[in-house]
Amino acid sequence: MQAMDHFRIATSKAPQPTHLGSGVSYVSWLDDDKLLFLAETSGWRNPWVYRLSLRNANPALKAPIH
Repeated sequence: MQAMDHFRIATSKAPQPTHLGSGVSYVSWLDDDKLLFLAETSGWRNPWVYRLSLRNANPALKAPIH
């Protein structure tokens, strides 16, 4: 699974999908730099971590759960 580069931080302080067919839910702060959220990128919701300092999101798990 590749890192996502199509999320952005909006005024809501949560990652927002910028293309159709994706969704983000259950956003929680892990610490001052990281947000944990569920992203629906392939029809299944899986946990992802967004790092503010790096401005990118990566899967929290090695493989998606179906």
